[in-house]
Amino acid sequence: MRDQGLIHEILDRLVSGSERSLLLGDGPALTGAQLLDQAARVANGLTASGVRPGDRIVLGLAPGPRFVAQALGILWSGACLVPLSPRIKRRELEHVLSDCRPHLALAEDETTALIRTLEPDLVTSNALPHSSSETRHNAPPVAGSDPALVLYTSGSTGRPKGVVHTHASLFRNLHDLGQAWEWSQDDELLLSLPFYHLHGLCVGLFGSLLSGGRIRIQPRFVASATAALLSRPSTTMFYGVPSMYIALEELPQPPSLSHLRLVACGSAPLSEGKQSQLESRLQCSIRQRYGTSETGIVLAQPTAGDSAGVGFSLPSWDVRLVAADEENPEQGELQVRGPGLFREYLGDPERTQATRPDGWYRTGDLVEKSVDGSYRVLGRLQSDIFKVRGHKIGALEIEATLLEHPRIQEAAVIALPHEQDGEELHAAVRCRQEKVSEADLAAFLAERLAPYKVPRRFRMLKEFPRTGPGKIDKVALKKELTEGAGPKG
Repeated sequence: MRDQGLIHEILDRLVSGSERSLLLGDGPALTGAQLLDQAARVANGLTASGVRPGDRIVLGLAPGPRFVAQALGILWSGACLVPLSPRIKRRELEHVLSDCRPHLALAEDETTALIRTLEPDLVTSNALPHSSSETRHNAPPVAGSDPALVLYTSGSTGRPKGVVHTHASLFRNLHDLGQAWEWSQDDELLLSLPFYHLHGLCVGLFGSLLSGGRIRIQPRFVASATAALLSRPSTTMFYGVPSMYIALEELPQPPSLSHLRLVACGSAPLSEGKQSQLESRLQCSIRQRYGTSETGIVLAQPTAGDSAGVGFSLPSWDVRLVAADEENPEQGELQVRGPGLFREYLGDPERTQATRPDGWYRTGDLVEKSVDGSYRVLGRLQSDIFKVRGHKIGALEIEATLLEHPRIQEAAVIALPHEQDGEELHAAVRCRQEKVSEADLAAFLAERLAPYKVPRRFRMLKEFPRTGPGKIDKVALKKELTEGAGPKG
């Protein structure tokens, strides 16, 4: 494997698939040759306008062919891509712009106007500079060690951090996943995920381009429309997050996904009970995987056979558990190292070093290793593991038990301050059509869990606050419940 990494490997696939339709959507399909031509024009235009290798370019477009061509052109020019949500809010945008100091920005009209108020001197546009004639790009080749991407985390542990990946780290990670999932040019992926996070942009878009397969882009997930697209015989793969599968399952006539070769779920773990329920209703086998913005995909379930939790480690990764409890050595913080690891947090060498002082990246996730070598995520050490009256409690265990109740569709458990106990457990649930009382839920859990694991309070919600990828936003939820409850003594 050469050192050049992601973009040149993708360009090779576009050349080999020059006559095949690779990018599908509402408009005309784009062949490999057409996509290559568009990316070259963008890359030439950027180079001619003075963009230099390593310059950061903000891209805040909705998922679609225009985003794809602009993103590939940015990478081909040697610049570094900084994807943003097309609906980013002022406060987060202000932080990103001050943190990454972009050379220029391309976004939808509303975001472009907002950028101009925050950074009047920043070059903004509705279209990147492009060449109208030359369709080959002759700039020096991009090296694998060059920065390719800055992903801003969701900020669950503070203000969003700029995670810098190189062309080599992205390629190595996606190459391993492609082999594990037997991704080929015969596949057609329905991609309904946003392009400003790891799952949609890297796994979905870049992963599919590396495989040479087709991508059908749905700019925004809408359960009924997604179900119709999933019924197409040509679709072989679908990636989603738990909330997507739950929405599909709630349709009056849930789609059958039995004809799909791979149905994958990520961004948040599914409990075994919820996974089994969704698989039964959607007539498929859901394959889970584990990854973070900093690592890309580290663990994945194989495409066939039984596998618990989030599967096994991919070939390029070294994985270890650092147990906090000597009595339970099979549980511990997941720590990883490998060529797919991010290069740095942008402009923050101290934080970068703190996350991997000995070369092993501290994920902050508590996991358990099974006898067969697979892994199961138990929760975030900072937000899902609590200490109540001296007992160590995992939120995911309680959530999984709540989901066994026939009337509960979604659940989240957090801990709020308590003057006497330090913390007390609160649960928020979203019911199906029939409601359930707090007393019923408490009794249901009391039959299945130790008394100290039963939340003291329950809240019924119509909708959960969510992060960009669709995960339940426990930071926002905790704030909401805190304002509604306050500490108790």
